[in-house]
Amino acid sequence: MPKIYWISNLRVFATLIVILLHTASNGVYHFGKMPVDTWWICNIINTFGRFAVPVFVMLSGYLLLDRYDDLGAFLSKRFSRIFVPFLVWLFIYMIHGTFKGIKAEQVNWLSADWLVRILTNNASGSGQLWFVYMLLGLYLFTPILSRWFVAAPKNEVLFFLGMWFVANSCFLVLEKTMNIKPYFDFRYFTGFAGYFVLGAYLKKYPILPSAQTLLLAIALFLIGWISTMFTVEFFSKQAGKYIDLLGYHSPLVVMMSFGIVLFFQQIFNKPFAEKAIGEIDASSYGVFLFHWLVMKILSRDFKINFAMYKNPIPGMLLHFILTAVICIVVIGIIRRLPKGHWITG
Repeated sequence: MPKIYWISNLRVFATLIVILLHTASNGVYHFGKMPVDTWWICNIINTFGRFAVPVFVMLSGYLLLDRYDDLGAFLSKRFSRIFVPFLVWLFIYMIHGTFKGIKAEQVNWLSADWLVRILTNNASGSGQLWFVYMLLGLYLFTPILSRWFVAAPKNEVLFFLGMWFVANSCFLVLEKTMNIKPYFDFRYFTGFAGYFVLGAYLKKYPILPSAQTLLLAIALFLIGWISTMFTVEFFSKQAGKYIDLLGYHSPLVVMMSFGIVLFFQQIFNKPFAEKAIGEIDASSYGVFLFHWLVMKILSRDFKINFAMYKNPIPGMLLHFILTAVICIVVIGIIRRLPKGHWITG
């Protein structure tokens, strides 16, 4: 299979954006407790990065959903590539939390506390790993979903995506903004499976490059991003505290995610700093698993975060740059060690 440059470029961009948005994510929770302009800087960055998780899922769908063949081989590869490093990092977070964390992060190793924490995504301040719990569920569903997707005609795939958008996004808007909860049981169309299928759809039915497609991609992203910023502010003002009612399943985030994928397909499907991009791309999963621990240490122990200066931008940039560099270097070194892939993926 020839190298698809836009995928590597987008995966690296999304990985870095996850780190950047996490430098701002703590700030948005201080709504009403910090200067308005400071909060808005955090809100702009935090909402800009909202596309990253859906994009990771779309890329997984693009790469995997039409390539599934054998159950044993598929699960074995996902086990070694995804689950084992995930489990290793859960224990790293719990060990760190036991010795360096706040009280809520300290694990009672003499009881089943450690196991309960793993099962409930409460492994000592590693909450961002919810993404891996979700991804593992999608991978376990892939053998069933793949058989349908490969055989399904275009209109059936579009039907699924349409129902997913209605059940997952439109119903969510009704429930969260108007307190209207449709009683139809459409749970089979909800969750991140829609992003998974959407990514595969763009591979099976590619959208050809054109000026119109590029303009559409830019418009979708900008409308989704700007609208998300003001939606978050509106609901937060109504509640008197930070409120993000819609999260990753908002129609606006679907627009952003679809738009950014189209944009990279149109513009960045070519080599770009190929050696550096390839290195970060190969380390991206390990960087994701590791970055929150680095950010936490920098913030708690060295006070490097958005609040270190009156203007949050220098603190966030320093937090971002140090975290990214440390993670890329450390994961790159571990990845080259014998059996290092058990830690880095």
